Amino acid sequence: MPSFCDLPAGGSPLASGRQNRRHPSNGVGVGLDLRMKSQAPVNVLFNVNRRPSREAEHSENLLSTAEGAHFNFLPPMTSRPFFNPPVHCYRHSRGFTLIELLVVIAIIAILAGMLLPALSKAKESARMAQCTANLHQISISSTMYADDNNDAYFSLGTVGAPDLPNGGEWYANPRSQIELPASDNNSYWAVGYKKYFANTHKLFACPSATVVDEWHDAGLYYPHDFWANSCYGLCDYLIKPWTGKNTQYGTSSRRALKRANYLSPTTTIFCQDSAEQKNEGEEDTLGLFPGYEGSGCLSQWGPGSGLQSLYKGVDLTKGWWRHNNQCVTLWVPGNVSRIKRVPLKKGVDYRWYTGEVPEQSPKF
Repeated sequence: MPSFCDLPAGGSPLASGRQNRRHPSNGVGVGLDLRMKSQAPVNVLFNVNRRPSREAEHSENLLSTAEGAHFNFLPPMTSRPFFNPPVHCYRHSRGFTLIELLVVIAIIAILAGMLLPALSKAKESARMAQCTANLHQISISSTMYADDNNDAYFSLGTVGAPDLPNGGEWYANPRSQIELPASDNNSYWAVGYKKYFANTHKLFACPSATVVDEWHDAGLYYPHDFWANSCYGLCDYLIKPWTGKNTQYGTSSRRALKRANYLSPTTTIFCQDSAEQKNEGEEDTLGLFPGYEGSGCLSQWGPGSGLQSLYKGVDLTKGWWRHNNQCVTLWVPGNVSRIKRVPLKKGVDYRWYTGEVPEQSPKF
């Protein structure tokens, strides 16, 4: 370690030339280690490029006269001033308490209870829109058929004894890929119109139809999908006159009805949401026919009926009230509306099914 006497002429460390080699003239600080006898090292800092202050000159004189003083140059330092790094306070993370967790769960449950009904209603609205679109397409197909067939809808039998197929099947069974002919009594009534809707079976699938006549009373227990494209019912009295009590056609009328024969075509139902595919009228429609005031409408499918016992735990009347307790209905002119649920003992005016002038007009 060099002694004081080893320093260059001038007696000052400034003349030693041991400046910062990387930054020879940028004002780096130089540190001196002053070791006095039996004393701890003393660091002295000063700026090379600045004029020494009076205190610095006084210190330099002291250094030059100190007996036995030794000098060590500290390693070069950057020109950045010394500073103490900030002290950061670190928060210790902790988990949720049980009460906080329960509060969050309760809030989520409340929000779910508020949102789920709205979401369910929105989904049902979308399904209802699809059902309505289906019926509009069915109207176009049936109208085209009638235009090509002397103003008459599809029917079986003879002119004096018109009838509709009684089943709901497109195929003989789930394994078959051969469609039933329209003349087969087990076929679905829509088979008679198939060339007018490009044989698109899905057109007759209501997206909300969870209850459909699966013909358990005939011993059939096919999967629900087999019946999924047979969701709309059509009444016999669309193609043959009602000749019962208070008929407006006359008790002796037998000929098949044409569109021009309807006494009130604007209030006549073509087809609608229905668990049963072919409706005879009195016991399987929403109409309250004469003589059925005691049992009410849908008496064949309501609570306590014989068919209800074959579908345990299922409300079969839901086959008509599929969309928020409403029945989507297609009318002869082509408009689609919804019939709100009514008590079975009340029903709706049966003349909506027979083409006669009703006493109570439907609400479109």
